[in-house]
Amino acid sequence: MTEPKTVCWCDYCGGELYEGSFCYRLEGRCICPDCLICYARERFQTALEQVR
Repeated sequence: MTEPKTVCWCDYCGGELYEGSFCYRLEGRCICPDCLICYARERFQTALEQVR
């Protein structure tokens, strides 16, 4: 059995991303699906405002 080939790493958590897996390419960065929500919260934190 062949080990999965690491192709790149998530720029947010540093986790390995294997050939055939999925990632988000955002602003030149590679973000794994597990990190998308945390990345978006951090990236758009300044856009958060109270509803009035």
